[in-house]
Amino acid sequence: MKQEAIAKLNGIIEEGRKNMIATIVDITKEFQVRKDYITRPETLDYSVTSHGVELILAGTEYGLTNHALSQLYAKAGIPKVFADRVSKLQEYGLLRSMLSRLNNKVNEKGILLRIVENTVKGVLSPSYFRLDASPLFEGFIERSLDAGFVPYRGMNTDYRYQISFLLPEVFELGQSEYVVFGLSLTTGDYGSQALQISVIALRIWCSNLAVGTDIFRKVHIGKRFELLENVIELSAATVELDTKTLISGIGDVVDNSLKYIREIKTVIAKSTDAEIDLKKALSDFRKRGMSQEVAAKVELLYETDQPLEVLPQKSNAWRLSNCISYLAKSERGDKRIDLENMAFEVLDQAA
Repeated sequence: MKQEAIAKLNGIIEEGRKNMIATIVDITKEFQVRKDYITRPETLDYSVTSHGVELILAGTEYGLTNHALSQLYAKAGIPKVFADRVSKLQEYGLLRSMLSRLNNKVNEKGILLRIVENTVKGVLSPSYFRLDASPLFEGFIERSLDAGFVPYRGMNTDYRYQISFLLPEVFELGQSEYVVFGLSLTTGDYGSQALQISVIALRIWCSNLAVGTDIFRKVHIGKRFELLENVIELSAATVELDTKTLISGIGDVVDNSLKYIREIKTVIAKSTDAEIDLKKALSDFRKRGMSQEVAAKVELLYETDQPLEVLPQKSNAWRLSNCISYLAKSERGDKRIDLENMAFEVLDQAA
């Protein structure tokens, strides 16, 4: 059985190399074509129709990602739920007027628009620091490869870049349960995403992925970084330092991760014995953004018999985590990343 798991892992690794190359090419292209415009709000106009909201700058219409649209509403002080309601009522002129008048009043210092080709991906403060993520990725990739990790996956979403590596060693958690661990670096240049390096756990049979940030509760990186609960956020002092210093800090995290992956293995192992209050767990996730539709799917999946290739066979925290990460595979972009993070939270809370 373990030999089958190893063979499947080898296939995952081979596919991962191709995926990583394609993602790095895509992200590099985005860096090259991305443009920043700092503009006063009165120079902007908006097109609001049944197809959504477009932003008009110097006579050119630009689409907005969902993330950028939420930022636009926030900059104007318009609750998104209210804006969506106005749009649903087909009061397009009213929404256009609100965006124009309120932005003019509350953003007198201007707005930074971060545009990729024909799409606005960031609606930010003019003082927002632009961080070139390419050398960070290069440093992370180099140190990860040196430490024995192999490429697994890359993603370029509405507001995040993420690359993930696996440590090609199969761990047996119990009878017929095999897991491989790794690291994931996530960052973004569009707001709402600090620099973050996470431990990942991949169930081999079904490629269910859980992404967590426990490593930062263990690794001390020094005063170069400001440590928040689950992420590392660059302090004002840090961004003024030479890029090499930042890359060195990322390397420190990668090097320290090897000894702590063994501890994460223990966390995962405990989850295979941990009972779970399904209703309470799903209620907690609903409060943190899981949709009612996804919660209902998780509950149905958890309570329905599934083959080993889909889910662990026992009812426990490990099974619930895999229900969430299994459903994450049918999502794309940021929704997938968010669900994979929730999958790891189940394991973390069960430890």
